Amino acid sequence: MQIILLVLGFVIIIKASDLLVDASSVLAVRMRVPKMLIALTIAAFGTCAPEIAISFQSVSAGNGEIAFANVVGSCVVNVLLIIGLASFIKPIKIRHVTIKKELPILVLITSVFAILMLDSLFNPYTSDTFSRADGIVLLLLFGIFVVYLIQLFSKKADVSQEELDKVSYTPFWAILQLL
Repeated sequence: MQIILLVLGFVIIIKASDLLVDASSVLAVRMRVPKMLIALTIAAFGTCAPEIAISFQSVSAGNGEIAFANVVGSCVVNVLLIIGLASFIKPIKIRHVTIKKELPILVLITSVFAILMLDSLFNPYTSDTFSRADGIVLLLLFGIFVVYLIQLFSKKADVSQEELDKVSYTPFWAILQLL
């Protein structure tokens, strides 16, 4: 029974991911928003929603280690496994501006995360914890990054009539699918 439920879960996840990508693309085309902005915001939030739920549940139950391991494991899987597999299947072209801007941001965020994690390195009489202050720092960095993304991709995307004609449903339906 567990194997059947696991397979069923995979099927549901695959179908839901198809809906997420389709709805995000429709929304981007209809609202003339660059697809990259949709991918970096709406699709990113949608794909991390299960991780957020697991982390909140874990912290509420007093198992903060699960939340921490969930975040670190997710980062490792996203950066190494997903990009590795995708580029193995088909090379990924990366624009120079991405290397120049987003890569340093990734390094900065990862460095801040590591520094906040290592409290005992700076004060040997404390334990390594994520405090509320650490949480505020991380949330502020997240807010700054979202504002950066919106400013970076705020111009209207050039959408051809052909692309608009391919869209089979309304933005309202796309938003319902995203939810």
